[in-house]
Amino acid sequence: MSKQRKTDEQFKNEVFELTKGEYLVLDRYQNNKKSIKLRHILCGNEWLVAPNNFLKGTRCPVCRLKNRTKSHEEFLNQVYHLVGKDYEIVSTYKNNRTKIEIKHNKCGGLFKMTPTDFLGGHRCRKCANEENAKNRTLTHKEYANNIWEIFGNGYSVLSEYIDSKTKIVVKHNKCGYERLVCPAAFKHRGGCPYCNNKLSISEDQYKERLLKNHQGQIEYIGGYINMNTLAKHKCKICNYKWNGMPSALAPLTEGRKRGCPNCNKIKKIEKISLTHEKFINNLFKVAGDEYCVKSRYITSKTPILIHHNNCGFEWEVIPAVFINRKGYCPKCNNNIRSRDTEYYKKEIFELVKDEYSLLDDYKGTSKPTLMKHNICGNEWEIRPNDFMRGQRCPYCRIYKGEKRIAIFLKENVIQYKPQYIIKECVYKGLLRFDFAIFSQNKLLGLIEYDGIQHFEPVDAFGGENRFQELKIKDRIKNNFCCSNNIPLLRINYQEYEKIKTILQQWILEL
Repeated sequence: MSKQRKTDEQFKNEVFELTKGEYLVLDRYQNNKKSIKLRHILCGNEWLVAPNNFLKGTRCPVCRLKNRTKSHEEFLNQVYHLVGKDYEIVSTYKNNRTKIEIKHNKCGGLFKMTPTDFLGGHRCRKCANEENAKNRTLTHKEYANNIWEIFGNGYSVLSEYIDSKTKIVVKHNKCGYERLVCPAAFKHRGGCPYCNNKLSISEDQYKERLLKNHQGQIEYIGGYINMNTLAKHKCKICNYKWNGMPSALAPLTEGRKRGCPNCNKIKKIEKISLTHEKFINNLFKVAGDEYCVKSRYITSKTPILIHHNNCGFEWEVIPAVFINRKGYCPKCNNNIRSRDTEYYKKEIFELVKDEYSLLDDYKGTSKPTLMKHNICGNEWEIRPNDFMRGQRCPYCRIYKGEKRIAIFLKENVIQYKPQYIIKECVYKGLLRFDFAIFSQNKLLGLIEYDGIQHFEPVDAFGGENRFQELKIKDRIKNNFCCSNNIPLLRINYQEYEKIKTILQQWILEL
């Protein structure tokens, strides 16, 4: 018989009985994992939380930060409300991260665990292991049915299932490939190494596939181990050398194959960029033959030398600004007017319209001024010279992982600063931490979101040189935080979907 789903009314009653009316449910309950909004009556804070996490002990994040150190008696009350008399705290509570001794009154077992883990739902290991032992042995038929429920008729189990750790033979029905797998791992991950390019082929076989896929335009130099280990290659068109992934350059299955990264980059730039001739044509459309371009056009933000045919004056200007103004000569306009606050505001408006606002007085091209991004509301300091060359709001340049972190911190009313600098932490200049967490203006900890470029060379992020530099910077940051007793949380890009859970756990332990 299937378990009856909990109703909205039942969940609200559970919350009331558990917290004695201290928390109010604002959204309709759907299931244990779908986040709902709750209000803490004592402080008025409203935030989103998974019902399952709340019932296991997760409470108001604002009050948790304000009252980070609880007394032994307060902790005992939390435990009692959570598990009643099933468990007994034997040693004295110090903080959420220091292990305490706990006794399970039903089995008499003693074990040590951090308060955070216990409040988060972890219980007696002895009883958990016994329960798992009862439930983990399946019959061959039951395991085969599980595989069918997960993968349909994609795979066949060819040998007898014994237990979750004894390897069995499975067959991928699409390609016919057979292999030995661990039953537990296969059930959770599945996949065919032949179809997923994980099956190794010989070096000579790889050369043949590379020649067939690229008609001799890409040359294999050496270093081949398997399809998922980088090997040295050379492009015969542009002579660029790089470490390429064999499975991407010559995949074993039909599908998209990659080529020379340098040629691809050039094609992309040519596709989106103006040529020198196109820029001259655009200039002629807006200003006729009044101006002459004296230097080579590179990009819309790289300054070029302009000659005014009427007065003979020459000066450097950003192409995008010059085109937007439909041509202008600073000598003929206000007799080479020097830039002041009003003039700089006018330049900003002509460049980005009303997307940005100047909040400070102009002091010079290299002296930072306070700017505001009117779309997101972020305020930051930037040198006028950098802004005119194309640098924009640092908040809106944050990667999607960093955006998810920022959203969590805002939703939970946690005081933070992005791109935080500590003057003593340096490497060829000041190093920036993605986020700094504060409580009443006191630094509690730092957060770093590590993208793929922190773990392997990526051409789009500067390749091997940038990768080696990032490793040095990460090591310096780690050592600095360790030496100064500053909690540092690093979130791997592969844990993007778990960001919320990771942050909740980390903040709870601060």
